[in-house]
Amino acid sequence: MSLPQRARTGILLLLFLFTSSYIPASGGLSKPTNHVKKKIVIIGAGPAGLLFAHYLLRRPHYEIHILEKRGDPRSIPPSELRTYPMSLQQKRGIRALKEISATLAKAVEEAGGWVKGTHFRRGDETSTRKSFRVPMLSLGRNQLVLVMLQHLVMVAPADDSSIEIHFNANVKDVDLEKNAILVSKTGGTVSYTHLRAHETKANLVCRLLLE
Repeated sequence: MSLPQRARTGILLLLFLFTSSYIPASGGLSKPTNHVKKKIVIIGAGPAGLLFAHYLLRRPHYEIHILEKRGDPRSIPPSELRTYPMSLQQKRGIRALKEISATLAKAVEEAGGWVKGTHFRRGDETSTRKSFRVPMLSLGRNQLVLVMLQHLVMVAPADDSSIEIHFNANVKDVDLEKNAILVSKTGGTVSYTHLRAHETKANLVCRLLLE
Protein backbone atom coordinates (compact mmCIF):
# COMPACT_ATOMS: atom_id res chain seq x y z
CA MET A 1 0.00 0.00 0.00
CA SER A 2 0.97 3.63 0.00
CA LEU A 3 1.48 4.55 3.65
CA PRO A 4 4.95 5.59 4.90
CA GLN A 5 7.46 2.87 5.78
CA ARG A 6 6.90 3.16 9.56
CA ALA A 7 3.20 2.62 9.01
CA ARG A 8 3.76 -0.29 6.63
CA THR A 9 5.95 -2.09 9.17
CA GLY A 10 3.28 -1.60 11.83
CA ILE A 11 1.33 -4.54 10.45
CA LEU A 12 2.76 -7.81 11.69
CA LEU A 13 1.28 -10.39 9.41
CA LEU A 14 -1.29 -11.20 6.76
CA LEU A 15 -2.70 -14.72 6.69
CA PHE A 16 -4.77 -15.68 3.69
CA LEU A 17 -7.05 -18.69 4.26
CA PHE A 18 -8.63 -20.22 1.18
CA THR A 19 -11.22 -22.83 0.42
CA SER A 20 -10.39 -22.65 -3.29
CA SER A 21 -8.57 -20.60 -5.96
CA TYR A 22 -5.02 -19.24 -5.71
CA ILE A 23 -3.22 -15.99 -4.94
CA PRO A 24 -0.14 -15.60 -7.18
CA ALA A 25 3.31 -15.66 -5.57
CA SER A 26 3.64 -11.98 -6.46
CA GLY A 27 1.13 -11.28 -3.69
CA GLY A 28 -1.66 -9.90 -5.86
CA LEU A 29 -5.20 -10.49 -4.64
CA SER A 30 -7.51 -11.88 -7.28
CA LYS A 31 -11.25 -11.55 -6.84
CA PRO A 32 -12.88 -14.70 -5.44
CA THR A 33 -14.21 -16.89 -8.24
CA ASN A 34 -17.53 -18.76 -8.25
CA HIS A 35 -18.64 -16.71 -5.23
CA VAL A 36 -16.51 -18.78 -2.84
CA LYS A 37 -15.85 -16.75 0.30
CA LYS A 38 -12.20 -16.33 1.31
CA LYS A 39 -11.34 -16.05 4.99
CA ILE A 40 -8.54 -13.56 5.53
CA VAL A 41 -6.85 -13.01 8.89
CA ILE A 42 -4.88 -9.80 9.37
CA ILE A 43 -2.56 -9.81 12.36
CA GLY A 44 -1.89 -6.30 13.63
CA ALA A 45 -4.48 -3.50 13.70
CA GLY A 46 -1.98 -0.82 12.72
CA PRO A 47 -2.40 1.66 9.84
CA ALA A 48 -1.40 -0.84 7.12
CA GLY A 49 -3.57 -3.65 8.51
CA LEU A 50 -6.60 -1.37 8.82
CA LEU A 51 -6.04 0.05 5.34
CA PHE A 52 -5.96 -3.48 3.93
CA ALA A 53 -9.16 -4.34 5.80
CA HIS A 54 -10.87 -1.23 4.40
CA TYR A 55 -9.86 -2.33 0.92
CA LEU A 56 -11.12 -5.91 1.29
CA LEU A 57 -14.38 -5.06 3.05
CA ARG A 58 -15.50 -3.17 -0.03
CA ARG A 59 -15.03 -6.29 -2.16
CA PRO A 60 -17.54 -9.17 -2.17
CA HIS A 61 -17.07 -12.63 -0.65
CA TYR A 62 -14.39 -11.94 2.01
CA GLU A 63 -14.57 -13.00 5.64
CA ILE A 64 -12.04 -10.75 7.40
CA HIS A 65 -10.61 -11.20 10.89
CA ILE A 66 -8.14 -8.78 12.51
CA LEU A 67 -6.05 -10.04 15.44
CA GLU A 68 -4.41 -7.31 17.54
CA LYS A 69 -2.20 -8.13 20.53
CA ARG A 70 -2.98 -4.82 22.28
CA GLY A 71 -6.27 -3.62 23.69
CA ASP A 72 -8.92 -1.65 21.84
CA PRO A 73 -7.47 1.89 21.45
CA ARG A 74 -11.00 3.30 21.52
CA SER A 75 -11.33 2.27 25.19
CA ILE A 76 -7.82 3.25 26.37
CA PRO A 77 -7.12 6.76 27.76
CA PRO A 78 -4.99 8.79 25.30
CA SER A 79 -2.29 9.25 27.98
CA GLU A 80 -1.75 5.48 28.07
CA LEU A 81 -1.40 5.02 24.33
CA ARG A 82 2.04 4.96 22.76
CA THR A 83 2.33 7.09 19.67
CA TYR A 84 4.72 8.92 17.38
CA PRO A 85 4.20 11.56 14.68
CA MET A 86 3.66 10.48 11.11
CA SER A 87 3.62 12.39 7.83
CA LEU A 88 1.52 11.32 4.86
CA GLN A 89 2.43 12.43 1.37
CA GLN A 90 -0.33 13.67 -0.90
CA LYS A 91 0.73 11.48 -3.83
CA ARG A 92 1.10 8.33 -1.73
CA GLY A 93 -0.58 8.14 1.66
CA ILE A 94 -3.49 10.50 0.97
CA ARG A 95 -4.09 9.07 -2.48
CA ALA A 96 -4.21 5.54 -1.04
CA LEU A 97 -6.92 6.65 1.38
CA LYS A 98 -8.92 8.47 -1.33
CA GLU A 99 -8.82 5.41 -3.58
CA ILE A 100 -10.66 3.52 -0.84
CA SER A 101 -12.97 6.22 0.48
CA ALA A 102 -13.14 9.98 0.06
CA THR A 103 -14.93 10.15 3.41
CA LEU A 104 -12.10 8.28 5.14
CA ALA A 105 -9.46 10.49 3.52
CA LYS A 106 -11.31 13.64 4.62
CA ALA A 107 -11.60 12.38 8.21
CA VAL A 108 -7.85 11.64 8.34
CA GLU A 109 -7.05 15.09 6.95
CA GLU A 110 -9.26 16.71 9.60
CA ALA A 111 -7.45 14.77 12.35
CA GLY A 112 -4.04 16.13 11.30
CA GLY A 113 -2.50 19.30 9.98
CA TRP A 114 -0.65 20.26 6.83
CA VAL A 115 3.03 21.14 7.28
CA LYS A 116 5.39 22.80 4.82
CA GLY A 117 8.65 21.85 6.51
CA THR A 118 10.38 20.48 9.59
CA HIS A 119 13.25 21.27 11.96
CA PHE A 120 16.04 18.83 12.78
CA ARG A 121 17.66 19.58 16.16
CA ARG A 122 21.23 18.44 16.84
CA GLY A 123 22.88 17.57 20.14
CA ASP A 124 24.65 20.94 20.22
CA GLU A 125 21.22 22.64 20.25
CA THR A 126 21.57 23.89 16.67
CA SER A 127 18.86 23.05 14.18
CA THR A 128 18.31 22.79 10.46
CA ARG A 129 15.07 23.50 8.65
CA LYS A 130 13.96 21.37 5.71
CA SER A 131 11.18 22.67 3.50
CA PHE A 132 8.86 20.36 1.57
CA ARG A 133 8.11 21.06 -2.08
CA VAL A 134 4.58 19.76 -1.44
CA PRO A 135 2.91 20.09 1.99
CA MET A 136 2.56 16.85 3.97
CA LEU A 137 -0.17 15.83 6.38
CA SER A 138 1.19 15.38 9.91
CA LEU A 139 -0.66 13.50 12.66
CA GLY A 140 0.00 11.02 15.46
CA ARG A 141 -0.06 7.31 14.71
CA ASN A 142 -2.83 6.80 17.28
CA GLN A 143 -4.94 9.49 15.64
CA LEU A 144 -4.60 7.74 12.30
CA VAL A 145 -5.44 4.33 13.79
CA LEU A 146 -8.49 5.65 15.67
CA VAL A 147 -9.92 7.37 12.60
CA MET A 148 -9.38 4.32 10.39
CA LEU A 149 -10.83 1.99 13.03
CA GLN A 150 -13.90 4.14 13.67
CA HIS A 151 -14.66 4.32 9.96
CA LEU A 152 -13.97 0.62 9.43
CA VAL A 153 -16.74 -0.47 11.80
CA MET A 154 -19.15 1.90 10.02
CA VAL A 155 -18.46 0.54 6.54
CA ALA A 156 -21.34 -1.24 4.86
CA PRO A 157 -19.67 -4.48 3.69
CA ALA A 158 -19.89 -5.56 0.08
CA ASP A 159 -22.05 -8.56 -0.81
CA ASP A 160 -21.28 -11.59 1.39
CA SER A 161 -18.33 -9.89 3.13
CA SER A 162 -17.90 -9.43 6.88
CA ILE A 163 -15.33 -8.35 9.45
CA GLU A 164 -14.50 -9.15 13.07
CA ILE A 165 -11.82 -7.39 15.14
CA HIS A 166 -10.23 -9.29 18.04
CA PHE A 167 -8.17 -7.29 20.54
CA ASN A 168 -5.77 -8.73 23.16
CA ALA A 169 -5.15 -11.58 20.72
CA ASN A 170 -1.41 -12.17 20.51
CA VAL A 171 0.22 -14.69 18.17
CA LYS A 172 2.25 -16.97 20.42
CA ASP A 173 3.64 -19.40 17.88
CA VAL A 174 3.53 -20.39 14.22
CA ASP A 175 3.77 -23.97 12.97
CA LEU A 176 5.07 -23.62 9.43
CA GLU A 177 4.83 -27.36 8.78
CA LYS A 178 1.16 -27.61 9.77
CA ASN A 179 0.31 -24.12 8.51
CA ALA A 180 -1.20 -23.05 11.81
CA ILE A 181 -0.80 -20.22 14.33
CA LEU A 182 -1.42 -20.31 18.09
CA VAL A 183 -3.41 -17.38 19.50
CA SER A 184 -2.97 -16.51 23.17
CA LYS A 185 -6.47 -15.08 23.72
CA THR A 186 -8.26 -18.33 22.97
CA GLY A 187 -5.43 -20.83 23.26
CA GLY A 188 -6.61 -22.19 19.93
CA THR A 189 -5.03 -22.39 16.51
CA VAL A 190 -5.86 -20.84 13.16
CA SER A 191 -4.86 -22.66 9.99
CA TYR A 192 -3.74 -20.98 6.78
CA THR A 193 -2.63 -21.86 3.29
CA HIS A 194 -0.81 -18.65 2.32
CA LEU A 195 1.46 -16.67 4.64
CA ARG A 196 2.75 -13.17 4.06
CA ALA A 197 4.68 -11.11 6.63
CA HIS A 198 5.01 -7.32 6.83
CA GLU A 199 7.25 -6.82 9.86
CA THR A 200 10.83 -6.33 11.03
CA LYS A 201 13.37 -9.07 11.66
CA ALA A 202 12.84 -8.67 15.41
CA ASN A 203 9.30 -10.05 15.28
CA LEU A 204 8.33 -13.68 15.75
CA VAL A 205 6.81 -14.53 12.39
CA CYS A 206 9.48 -12.79 10.34
CA ARG A 207 12.22 -14.60 12.28
CA LEU A 208 10.57 -17.94 11.59
CA LEU A 209 10.24 -17.21 7.88
CA LEU A 210 13.89 -16.19 7.64
CA GLU A 211 15.18 -19.35 9.30
